Order: sequence, then C-alpha cells, then structure tokens
Amino acid sequence: MRQAWKGLLYHDEEGSQRQTPVSPVEPSPSAKAKKGTARSENGFPLQTFRDLLKTLAALSRAPIQLGEDGPTFLRTAKPTPLQRKAFELLGLEGV
Repeated sequence: MRQAWKGLLYHDEEGSQRQTPVSPVEPSPSAKAKKGTARSENGFPLQTFRDLLKTLAALSRAPIQLGEDGPTFLRTAKPTPLQRKAFELLGLEGV
C-alpha cells in the first residue's frame, strides 16, 4: 500500500541520502518540495501513512430501518475525492 500511495504520502520517492554513515539523512530535492507545499501533484493534501488509513476508516456503512417494522437498507457514506483516489491507486475503483 505504501508503494501505491507514495504520491499521497510524505514519502521520499527518490530516496534520502547520507554523506557518511554517521551524518544525518538528507532528503532529496523532491521530498523537500513535497514537504514545502504539503500537496501531492494532484493537489491532494499529503498524509502520513497512519493518517491516510484514518481518513479511509472514516467511511461507514450503516443499517437504516424505517420505523419499528419497516424495511431496512444499508446507507454507505460517499467517499471524498482523497478517499476515491486512494482506492483507485489500489485498483479498487467503485468502492
């Protein structure tokens, strides 16, 4: 999932570099640009992996019953554009 979502995450796609084994990790120029804008190439707000999972967990499906003896149906929340994009990147269109 991290690989599929790398464009939506604060992920250094070029890989961070170290000058020596004891020097601090230096993010790539693209990672610095991502962090500076806090937006993906598509304009979505960048997320941590955990925050993106929390965003997806906000989708719900609730049973609704009309009256005491009325019919029951499932109401599914409409995904946000970010949620749709995350599912699309996993190959799960129409979720």
